[in-house]
Amino acid sequence: MTTSSRENINPTTIYDPIDYTHITIPKGKKLAFISGQVAWDKNLDVVEVDDLAKQTNMVYQNIESA
Repeated sequence: MTTSSRENINPTTIYDPIDYTHITIPKGKKLAFISGQVAWDKNLDVVEVDDLAKQTNMVYQNIESA
């Protein structure tokens, strides 16, 4: 979604957001706001429930995809 003041992006490689946008970029700025990155896979399932390292890795993968 693009408005006159910002562009909202939801990459298909990340789970669908629930009432928020993964990335918002203000028009005319070289700045991006990334939100909602948790240890969920594309199906909204928590990865490796008892493994903090693997969950952290999933968060970083989601940020990289964003």
